[in-house]
Amino acid sequence: MKRFRDRKAPPEDSGRQDRRIPLVHGLQLIVFMALVIAVCAVFYIYRSDLSLANFRRFFSYMDFTGGQTVLKEGSVPLETGLSNIVLPFRKGYAVLNSDTLTYLNAAGGEELSVQLGYERPALQAAEKVLLAYNQGGTGYCVANSYAVLAQEQAEGAILAADLAKNGAFALVTSEPGYRAAVTLYDDKQQQCFKWSTSSYYVGSVAVAPDGKGFVAACLSASGGSFETTLVFFSLDKEEPVATLSLGSGYAVGLCYPTGRTVAAVLDNGLVLCTAEGEPIRQITTEQPLIAFTAVSGSLPVLVTSTLHGGAVVTSYNVGGEEAGSLSLPGEIRFISTAGDVTALMTEDSVYLLDRSMSSLSEPISAKSVQSLRAREDHKVVLVFSDRAELHG
Repeated sequence: MKRFRDRKAPPEDSGRQDRRIPLVHGLQLIVFMALVIAVCAVFYIYRSDLSLANFRRFFSYMDFTGGQTVLKEGSVPLETGLSNIVLPFRKGYAVLNSDTLTYLNAAGGEELSVQLGYERPALQAAEKVLLAYNQGGTGYCVANSYAVLAQEQAEGAILAADLAKNGAFALVTSEPGYRAAVTLYDDKQQQCFKWSTSSYYVGSVAVAPDGKGFVAACLSASGGSFETTLVFFSLDKEEPVATLSLGSGYAVGLCYPTGRTVAAVLDNGLVLCTAEGEPIRQITTEQPLIAFTAVSGSLPVLVTSTLHGGAVVTSYNVGGEEAGSLSLPGEIRFISTAGDVTALMTEDSVYLLDRSMSSLSEPISAKSVQSLRAREDHKVVLVFSDRAELHG
């Protein structure tokens, strides 16, 4: 007998073409072309940043460790024998001394090192760039965490400077035939405004957070007396848009606590005004001012002495009302603010405080600490002669 094997009947539509295949291929082609266009657009937008150094830096961030964290917060070594200025920057530290500007990542790895040789070095940090300059000299340098963007010589001796949040900056310089000059540079390090004055001495300058204007603290003499005036500028106007007289008080600090507010710390108090020069409040301290902070993005904090040798630390809100006050025995050796966080150091301890002057952590030993820098994330960088440590 014959054996028959079971055979499956052919599908009824086996003779028809499957229309899904061309559709899938078409969608794949569309996705591929969109990806190519996106990659080309990215390369075009960031074409000025494309270099071998940047590609190496990009691949250095790739994680080939099975998901383990490579960069750890903690202690990073510093070059000894030099006075180092250390600022928190990006995810690491910017370090400037009389010889070199260096950027160290959080693990202590060096990603930037440029020799500057400034006799009186000064350093400021914004979100993405650093400004290093030689006080009393002419050299200045703008850099990010991996490359120098500009290294130039100013036309005159640099008397003061300020770096805005967006990377724009201003230099106050001496200039022949004038008492001072203020030059504003945009976030591409190109000069966009210059004001030369024969009427004022310019003590300090603050650049608006968007880089579209600045305010200068100016000193003038008349009849044997001195007067301080705030002079406001906007990029769309050649002449000052406003002036505000502060009387005989000398401006020792100047900043934009917010985009619409200007604060001037005087040797006898504090003045708050709008970015258009309208006064908000003037505060006069009863005791001598011995320390202060004036950093854009933060409201000033004033430290005054007491009759018994201690110090009173006072913070303010944007309307000029007192936000908090703290009395401490002994001398205040260093103070720093970032956002709403204040870090200060006495002979024995480091304190980390919020806007109300309440403690954010237990006091830290100040033994061998040379300076400190507050961070907005409620932490503080302590600087020693041979290292920088993150606490908080």
